[in-house]
Amino acid sequence: MKDELEVFVHFVQKLIEFPAVKVVCGVFVGLIHLMFGTVFRPAYGTVFLFVSADTVLGYWYAWSNPSITPQSNGIRRVAVKFIIYYGLMAIGHRLALSGFDTLIMIQMVFESIIILTELKSILENVKKLKDLKRWNVPLVDQLLAWVEGKTDQVLGQEKYRKNERSGFHDGDG
Repeated sequence: MKDELEVFVHFVQKLIEFPAVKVVCGVFVGLIHLMFGTVFRPAYGTVFLFVSADTVLGYWYAWSNPSITPQSNGIRRVAVKFIIYYGLMAIGHRLALSGFDTLIMIQMVFESIIILTELKSILENVKKLKDLKRWNVPLVDQLLAWVEGKTDQVLGQEKYRKNERSGFHDGDG
């Protein structure tokens, strides 16, 4: 009986640790529920995981690289990123509720752009870590090239990137 009481006390203590963080997270979850209702698409979880992974990898690189000092405004930037991403996805969700195929497609485009952007950022951070630590992982470079190509395809920037590589820019007379 004493073991069960200790386990109970342990979990109650864990529940009341860091109350400010837990309240903020609760408010965040509440806002997501207000924006999206009871609908939870896999893209919402994917964006959360990708932004979290990108943040962890970015800080890992900053802490591993002696020439970089981690910035204190990094968490604020992550919060702004979440607001922008989930705001766009909320707009896409509201548009998709209309039932029009075109508006549903806009929702999917918003989600694809956000996911590919974050995946590219994750791979860039992995590449920076790999180069810093001198790890030999050629797959990272191949994946990054593939994701960059897909991102360009979704955003319609392939022509711009080709011009950028050749040194030609539309504004150069």
